[in-house]
Formats: sequence, C-alpha cells, structure tokens
Amino acid sequence: IDIITSIWKGTQDYPHLECTSSYTEYLRFHVEFMNLISDLGNIPKATVSQKKRLGSALTTAYSKGVEFESKVLSRLVALLMIVSGEKYSLPALSELTLHQKIAKFKSLSNGKYDVLVDQIDRGVRNADAHLSLFYSANENVYIVKSTSNKGKKGRTRKIKPDFMMTQIYAFVGWFSQSFIYSAIILVLSHEDQGRFADSMKKVTEIGRGEDITL
Repeated sequence: IDIITSIWKGTQDYPHLECTSSYTEYLRFHVEFMNLISDLGNIPKATVSQKKRLGSALTTAYSKGVEFESKVLSRLVALLMIVSGEKYSLPALSELTLHQKIAKFKSLSNGKYDVLVDQIDRGVRNADAHLSLFYSANENVYIVKSTSNKGKKGRTRKIKPDFMMTQIYAFVGWFSQSFIYSAIILVLSHEDQGRFADSMKKVTEIGRGEDITL
C-alpha cells in the first residue's frame, strides 16, 4: 500500500518523489488537446496554423503522459522486487531511464506482464526525449527522427495522426488509468471488503463484455 500511495504523496523520507503534480500536468495538457479537437471539429476547414497547434498539443500531452508512466513503472518494479524478496530503493529506481525500468520489469516478471510495457513505442519515446518528434502540417504526419549510437544519420519514420492518437497516445492513458484504478481497488480490499467484492464483480463482468449498473 505504501508503495502505491507514494505515487501521490511520495514517502516520509522522500516526499519529493510525489507524482501528483506530474499527473495533473499530464491531465491539463490532455484536456487542452481534447478541447482543441472539439473546437476544430466545428470548423469546415482548419488552417495550417490550427493543424500545427493541434499536432503540437498532442506531442506535448504524449510527453507529459509518458513522464508520468515512467514514474508509475518505478512503483511496479518496486512491487515486483518485494515479491521476489529483493531490497529496493525508490529513489534509485526513479533515476533509471524508461528503457532500464522496462528491462528490469520484464526480468522480474519473467514475461508474465509484458503486455503492460510492450505497447510503449520506444522509437517515439526516444524521439520525444531528444526533441525529434514533431507534426508536419504539410504532410499531415508525425515525424519521428532517430540517430545511430555513433551519432550518424538515422532513419525517419512517419506516423499518421489517427494511429498516433488512437494507438500510441491512447496507450499512455490506458496504462495510467489501469494503475490508478487497480490502486483504488487494492485500498478497498483493506478498508472495505464489501465494496471491494462488489467492485471486483463489476470488473469481472466488464471483462466478459457484460452490461452492468454502476
């Protein structure tokens, strides 16, 4: 429980590891992006400037979302280390790169939960980290530029906006929400067994595609 709640308020010794500010920042840019989509939906033909603004809003929201995702992953690795009987240091885990966290997560889980991290597009994430991810209004695609380890010219990848939004960006939200909802259910298992049992029943029904009453 302490590991999970540390995502919001940090720990007693390391309060600066709180991620509430990171999460609210991500939500702020996500809402801004969604509002822009709504606004442009009422315009017959968007200008180049408006398209660029929307494209930039998505890359910014994506960047903030992956930042929060990386912080969540630190907690998941810590939980796996506890299960494996290993000692962990949350500050040390927080210093790892996203790639290092993913590798450690996969190693500790023996591939059991790879689905949680395999959808993270490393190429897009690396390009974003190196300011090499941007939207081209002329081509109506997202440009992902990468370089080789020796600094030589790398390849350029082009991603259509609908794929960027419904696959790459959407996964960031799914990952974050699944962690938050799971944390709430876990807390309920300790605080209110009745509500926990009811919540798990509804989750199971949703997983089966059944209609439920919330």
